[in-house]
Amino acid sequence: MTQQSTTRLGSDGDGAGGFLGKLGERFQEFLDAAPVAIARTVNSALKFFLRGSRIERTIRELAPVLARINALELDMVALSDDELRAKTDEFRQRLADGAQLDDLLPEAFAVAREAADRRIGMCSVLYRPHGFDSARLREPENRRLFEEARARLDAAAEKAGFDPAAAPMAQQVMALGSEIARLRFPASFYAELRDLFPDYRPPFRMRPFDVQLIGGIVLHQGKIAEMVTGEGKTLVATLPAYLNAVGGAHVHVVTVNDYLARRDRYWNGPMFEALGLKVGAIQSEMNSAQRQPEYAADITYGTNNEFGFDYLRDNMKDELHEQVQGKLQYAIVACGHGPPVLRLRDGRGPAQVLSLRHRGRGGLHPD
Repeated sequence: MTQQSTTRLGSDGDGAGGFLGKLGERFQEFLDAAPVAIARTVNSALKFFLRGSRIERTIRELAPVLARINALELDMVALSDDELRAKTDEFRQRLADGAQLDDLLPEAFAVAREAADRRIGMCSVLYRPHGFDSARLREPENRRLFEEARARLDAAAEKAGFDPAAAPMAQQVMALGSEIARLRFPASFYAELRDLFPDYRPPFRMRPFDVQLIGGIVLHQGKIAEMVTGEGKTLVATLPAYLNAVGGAHVHVVTVNDYLARRDRYWNGPMFEALGLKVGAIQSEMNSAQRQPEYAADITYGTNNEFGFDYLRDNMKDELHEQVQGKLQYAIVACGHGPPVLRLRDGRGPAQVLSLRHRGRGGLHPD
């Protein structure tokens, strides 16, 4: 009798202890989760009172600038290639007369967007592998202009030693891009192509979307624009690159390997060259004499290694004329590892190139 009572009491004690232990564990879990729950509550409250997250507020702040860019689109569409090219000289004159770079941003972005749509997008109908038939053009004058332009590309391809009907597109873009940039068409030619290809889809359209315009504005402001693969980082970079090159800055576009540096230089080159800018690309096998003209361009593509070690080598040169890189004024860095990010920075050395940024005329300051 006594033994049974003792056993029952022991079991009850174990049950109470187990209950209290589990209760303690749950209470500890609650304490562990409390900071997260409190932080989320505070974050939600701040979003409510501040009308959205920091990113959402930033996008709202950029909405008026975006609206001004879009309002200029019809004006840019109506320009011929020569008139669009003349905008670059106009911007430079306005800057010389005292205008600020930010004042030109809406119009410069509108010009760059139209040039990208024409030279990277619609002019792709001239590449034979895409199979576009000039019979699809309604106006006889536009068909004549198309055939003349394609004949020029065929002659350039023959001079370069490849068949324009069979060669890979990458080879054609690299060999014929400068010829594409030299072509001149009236606005009516592009109007027909817009009617044929109303959707903004490659290869025949390359018009930056609003989200890409926002990314370009953010980069110009010296901030980070994070974009997933396929959202068009290469195209986004052309917008602030054009604006800052017009402003007199030597622009470096930094990527992760020689192939991408060469590809992006030739892919975007027709747009920049059609607007009167010079474009270059640094390759690892180049010597100093080959690098100098590439760095002398308005916009230079290259890798972080080449830009960094050229800086070091320049600082070991005995004579100024032996240096290749020139001033470090504006850079757009495309990160190829982890989340694809475009970052705008300016620096004085390889170890600082991502941590220093130019602000006005006051020199370089840490972020």
